[in-house]
Amino acid sequence: KEKYDGQIKKLGIEKNVLIKAGYAPDEQIPLLFKAADVTILSHKSATESGIPQIAYEYNTPIIATAVGGNVDLIDNNKTGFLVKSENSKAMSEAINNFFSKKLYLPFKKEMKKKEYIFEWTKEKENSFFGE
Repeated sequence: KEKYDGQIKKLGIEKNVLIKAGYAPDEQIPLLFKAADVTILSHKSATESGIPQIAYEYNTPIIATAVGGNVDLIDNNKTGFLVKSENSKAMSEAINNFFSKKLYLPFKKEMKKKEYIFEWTKEKENSFFGE
């Protein structure tokens, strides 16, 4: 973390960057996702963590490694970017593309179209549990 903190300070962007690594209590979730321009998920491997679903709930685009459930949940080049795991160059290029091409609003628009996937409805309940 010190390496990143030093780079952030060197670039003079301390007021614009928050690194939140590790567990966040439930009461912090809305604030963190609403404040974020993008959710970065840089995992070597992953299972269903629930973070992409939360990002959809708060309409926060995602840049993630193409591991685990990320592949099924993130629509590459529409709701975010999927990059190869353990490839920091690809991750940095995806982050740079997101900001330089101003993809915040287009990705948010696509996420809004897909948020229904994660909504729990009576129809889904009946399908899951039966009537």
